[in-house]
Amino acid sequence: MYPEKMTTEQLAEAMEDLTDMQNHVLPYLQSFCSLEEKGVQERREQQIAEKRRTKWNQIS
Repeated sequence: MYPEKMTTEQLAEAMEDLTDMQNHVLPYLQSFCSLEEKGVQERREQQIAEKRRTKWNQIS
């Protein structure tokens, strides 16, 4: 990603890039992952509810 030998100025720019990424990109990524996790959980709950309904209908 970055060259092994960097000047102080290049290193400062690289650190600035990483800080920008941490401050701007990571919150969006964390939010997206959280939404994905909620979606998976909702689908799992729907599947369980459907299985219970199917079982109940078979028993009735």
